[in-house]
Amino acid sequence: MPESSLSAIAISIFLFTLTALLGSVWQISAWVPVTAAVMILASYGLDQGVGGGKLTAKLQNWLGGNPEVDNHRILIHEAGHFLVAHLLGMRVLHYYLADQPSPHVGMLGGVEVDLGASQLNQLELLRQCCTVWLAGLAAEQIFLPATQASPGSSQDLAQLQQAIATLANPAVEQRWAMIRAKSLLRSQRLAFEALVLAMAAAAPVDQCIAAIDQHLVKDGVAVVLPNHSSDRD
Repeated sequence: MPESSLSAIAISIFLFTLTALLGSVWQISAWVPVTAAVMILASYGLDQGVGGGKLTAKLQNWLGGNPEVDNHRILIHEAGHFLVAHLLGMRVLHYYLADQPSPHVGMLGGVEVDLGASQLNQLELLRQCCTVWLAGLAAEQIFLPATQASPGSSQDLAQLQQAIATLANPAVEQRWAMIRAKSLLRSQRLAFEALVLAMAAAAPVDQCIAAIDQHLVKDGVAVVLPNHSSDRD
């Protein structure tokens, strides 16, 4: 559960508890805040279990104070996933932004890729997936000012950490996945900017890919990183 959700619940419970304690002063029955708190928690649980947390995420987005800034951050985040997945040879199936439905992701945005055609072994495929998972956060850190970055990658990090938990050095794998993601994004800044424009215009996936391919830096596609196999020993 994201920290922001936990904080919202904690604040709600505190306010209703305070209302109950001061009920005698305000002439409000203690059952009123208790009932309201139960209803809010039940609604939250239903949204998380059935709605994938979309209503909660939209409410947090609205309470953030500037939906345009949040929507731009989501766009940058998902473009990072999209571009890195494409550069790594993964087939992008769909993408979703803040104002579009995301039934398979359960968040305000997402990118779906097809891993079925990969010829990589299980470990190398996992490392590629880790790079894609961290590409959203990497894009925020590279292309957004610090004031606009947010902990919106908690779900990505949770998925990555769960996937690599059984590897010899999960922290090392996570660090190198972030390095790979940032290297790819920095080497293809023009392609990233073209992709952002295409996604902002709700272009189909094939048009987004065409925008990427038209702006690729040909000698920068393959990013050679230091061999870190010794870090896993």
